[in-house]
Amino acid sequence: MIRIKFREPETAAWKRWVKDCEKATAKLRDDYEAGNTIEITELYKRKSIKKEVYFSKTGPFRGRCAYCESYIADLQRGDVEHFRPKRAVTDENDVPVTITRPGGRQEQHPGYFWLAYNWKNLLPSCTSCNQPGDEGIGKRNRFPLEPPPGHGITDTDITTERPLLINPADPDDDDPENHLDIELETGIMCSRNNSRRGEACVKIFGLNIRDQLVNGRRAAMEEVTANYLKLLTVDDAKARIVRDQLKEMEQGSLSYTLARRAQIRKTKERLGIK
Repeated sequence: MIRIKFREPETAAWKRWVKDCEKATAKLRDDYEAGNTIEITELYKRKSIKKEVYFSKTGPFRGRCAYCESYIADLQRGDVEHFRPKRAVTDENDVPVTITRPGGRQEQHPGYFWLAYNWKNLLPSCTSCNQPGDEGIGKRNRFPLEPPPGHGITDTDITTERPLLINPADPDDDDPENHLDIELETGIMCSRNNSRRGEACVKIFGLNIRDQLVNGRRAAMEEVTANYLKLLTVDDAKARIVRDQLKEMEQGSLSYTLARRAQIRKTKERLGIK
């Protein structure tokens, strides 16, 4: 997982979708206040937006899962995932979260339904990171917090929440690389400085129990090493090409960038390169 710099597209399709989402959100709020059934449609994953923004290899997410950095199309179908769950909320162990209403009545959290169409709450995710899977992995409705306070049910409430999971596209959230690191010898992802947020991401998204992820990170790091070895043998013209490739690996346009950056830092350290 790495920081993703998301800028709103300027296309007519995007602007039209955002307006439609704003209208749909207003209806959700009205229905909730009136005690009506909340009906969330598939507007949030409109086909054109999903294809051109969230899953495009030329889009801000580069066609990758926002959580595990794998190319979604290469492994499985993907989801437009809600960082704050839209219909229900569970904790780190997938136990339903309860809230206390005025008068002391307790009920299950209704989900952050008013964020169902908010693009700031939407991320592309591979099925394995999002849906129920083996060994208890998969985000589903999980949204654990560092207490206190508890889970919010209004826009004001959520400003004081302290999520354990990291939203890599939120500029106000921490950089994932402050919380996650790579064991260079194995490709295993671990928390940096015993970060609880890093540990939660590794656990919930199953970042180490899926062989294709560990192997992919190892292959990415081996590619870095191979390119540095090339620099020792090729002429100046080819060396420029190799340096451009290394720069691309470091900038974040390829899969498993966190692992590539870790290997680049280590290799530079060994070779005395600044």
